[in-house]
Amino acid sequence: MRCQLKKKPVFLAVVAFLLSPLLVTVFITTQAAAGSGGNPCIKEEIGGNPPCTANDVRFSALDVISGPTSCILGEIVTLEVEATLESGPERYDIGLWINEDGGSALSDPDGTCYRDYLHPVSVDNSDCNQDGGPFYNAPGEDDNCGDVPAVGSDPCGSVTGDCSVDGGTCLFTYHTFTIDVLCIDGNYNGVVDTGWATSWDNNVGNFCDGELDTDPGTGSKCYATDYADLDGIVVCTDGDGDGFSPDGGECGPVDCDDADPDVNPGAEELCNGIDDNCDGNTDEGFDVGMPCTAGIGICLAQGTYVCTVDGLGSECDAVPGTPEVEGPCCGGTCFDNLDNDCDGLTDKFSDPDCSLLQCSIPPSPEAPVVGPDAIMQSGPWAQVGFFLIPLAQIFLMRRFFRRKS
Repeated sequence: MRCQLKKKPVFLAVVAFLLSPLLVTVFITTQAAAGSGGNPCIKEEIGGNPPCTANDVRFSALDVISGPTSCILGEIVTLEVEATLESGPERYDIGLWINEDGGSALSDPDGTCYRDYLHPVSVDNSDCNQDGGPFYNAPGEDDNCGDVPAVGSDPCGSVTGDCSVDGGTCLFTYHTFTIDVLCIDGNYNGVVDTGWATSWDNNVGNFCDGELDTDPGTGSKCYATDYADLDGIVVCTDGDGDGFSPDGGECGPVDCDDADPDVNPGAEELCNGIDDNCDGNTDEGFDVGMPCTAGIGICLAQGTYVCTVDGLGSECDAVPGTPEVEGPCCGGTCFDNLDNDCDGLTDKFSDPDCSLLQCSIPPSPEAPVVGPDAIMQSGPWAQVGFFLIPLAQIFLMRRFFRRKS
C-alpha cells in the first residue's frame, strides 16, 4: 500500500502531461464568454493622452437588437446590441469599449466603460467565425481574443464592402453582446447615445486572456467616437419622476402635468378639481356641478354637488332652511298647503299638529293660541265649523251604536 501511494503522483503527472493540449484547448474556448462593465475608459486605463484616431479597426454602427424602444432620461436600460466593425490591415486582439454613462469611451473620469472582445471559436487558426464576420485566431495568436485578417487575404472568406469613411474597401466584422447604458441624450436629438471605441495590437504573439487584455498596443492603436446614437431608442423626459413622460409617442401615455408626481395616466382620479389620471376629464364619476337638494317642506334648498374635503367623494352644498311652526289646528298655517315644520307632513289632512285633538290642549305660556280662542280669532267660517263638527261627530257615533245593538 505504501508503494502505491508513492507511485500515484507520478502516474497523475504523466496523465496530465498527455492531456495538456486538450486541457489548454478547453480552457481557451470556455473563457471566451462575455465582456464586463464598470471598467475605466481608455485614457483612464492606459494613462497619457492617447489620440485614438487611427482607423485600422473602427465601429461603423452599433445597432439595437432587442430592448426597450424608449427610456426615461436618467434610468439604466439593458440592451442587446450588434457592433459592426470595419477594418483594413491585419490586426490582433481587437477590443471594444462602450461608455455606459453616455460620454466618450476615450476619456471620461466620471464614467465607466463596458469592455468586450472578439470571441474566436477556438485556438485553431483554421476555425473562423463566419457568422460574425471574418475573425479568427491568427497564426501565432493562440489565445482567447479574436484577430481580423487583412482585406484581400481572405483566410476566413470575404465579407467586404465600401468603407463608411475615407473611401476604399473594408472588411466587415459583427459582434453581438448585452450592455447596460444610461438613458441620456448628449447631442440633444432625442435618441439615446453613447461613446464607443476600438483598440488593437499591431504585433502578433502577445497572449490575450480576455477583454481586460485588449488595451491599445500603443496610444495610437485605438479609434474613438463621441455621442454616437443608439438608433431606435427614444429618450423620454420625466420631470417629476413618476415614471410617465409628457412627450407621448414612443414614450407612452402623456403625463399632463410633469411637475406633479401625483398626476399621471396611472393615477387614481380624485375629486379635487384636477385631472389626476390625465384622461382629459376632471372629477369624473363624482357628479360635481350636478343639481341637488337638501331638506323638505319649506326647508327645501337647492344646490350642486361639490367635492368633499378629503377628495374621496362628493356632497351637496345646499343648506336646509329653518323649520317654522305648523298650526294652530283649525287655522293659521294648517290651511296653506305647506309643510311649515319640515317634517314631511302637510296641513290638516296629514300633520298631527293640525289635528282637532290639538284644539283641546290648553295652551302653554310659550305656545301659540289654540282651541276655542284661536277659532274665535280665525273668522266666521272657523266659528261655524267649531260648532258643527262636534254635532256631526255625535250623530255618527249614535248611528254606530245603534247598528251594534
